[in-house]
Amino acid sequence: MNLMKFFGFDDADDDYDDDDEYEERERKEEKQERRKKSSQRRENSRSASSSGSVSSSSAGKLILYNGIANDEDKRKLCDAFNDGAMILIDLHTLSQRDFEERGERFITFMGGIAYARKGDLKYIEPAQYLITPREGMFEIWPEEHEQE
Repeated sequence: MNLMKFFGFDDADDDYDDDDEYEERERKEEKQERRKKSSQRRENSRSASSSGSVSSSSAGKLILYNGIANDEDKRKLCDAFNDGAMILIDLHTLSQRDFEERGERFITFMGGIAYARKGDLKYIEPAQYLITPREGMFEIWPEEHEQE
């Protein structure tokens, strides 16, 4: 408290300035608190995705990727996979030689990503693979025939 205010010699303008300073300080503290909460939410989201939890925004999402991914697409696929998306890789358009030279390495890479994140890689049919973020997300049920 200011000595002049204590003895009653303060101007009304001074009180007004103090109020402005107080309000500005309050706004700064609110901003800091919001930033802190936002960073905590981001950190919680990161730790949830690293522990195997799936965010609700990407749960059940399926990405169909045709061909072999370049480095940028691999990063995008990995990010989507880490967010809980399933990825269906279709390599039917590749020649046999391209499949053997580059396609198998791409599948091995994506399978490594899946297993590192406790996911799964499923062979669907020749040149088609499904990568899931958690084991058990995909099942193949045998076709039932009607008995006569």
